[in-house]
Amino acid sequence: MPDYEKLLQASLPEALDAAVESINFTYDSADALLQAEVSLIEDLNYTVFAYFNRDDVFYVNKAGRRLLQIRESLFETPRAKPAPIFWLEEDNHRINDDRDVIESCRPKHHVNELVTLSWGKTWLRGSKYPVRSSMGVPLAILFAGREMTASEQIRRVVTRFERSHNEFGDN
Repeated sequence: MPDYEKLLQASLPEALDAAVESINFTYDSADALLQAEVSLIEDLNYTVFAYFNRDDVFYVNKAGRRLLQIRESLFETPRAKPAPIFWLEEDNHRINDDRDVIESCRPKHHVNELVTLSWGKTWLRGSKYPVRSSMGVPLAILFAGREMTASEQIRRVVTRFERSHNEFGDN
């Protein structure tokens, strides 16, 4: 079965493109987009979320919901889990990425998103796609990506700390 897993992973970018195209240029308005058929997106092995603006995430697929769930100890008894609480971090770099996608109406690849969850923060790396109406007007942004490895996340935190530390000068 390992060969099948490799084949499945190799076809994911094509599956992602097909999933994005299934909702792109299909709906007339944001209200219609909320009722979109998302079966091609739901089972992707990427964390996928769609938003009108950074404060208004309206869709998260199954892989994304797994990521967002509260992390529990294996030793605790299972209990009913509340709906995941999360938000996209507001910073100029992420906002500029969103603006670039909307203004150019083209995907932007190799972008990072910092997501704040009820249990902490995590970085995702992926691509942002514009979701356009049947008339070609941008309606929303769809992000598809994967959680960065722990070592990548630690490097990002250290780099951000060093930048902020250098701004104040060395003691």
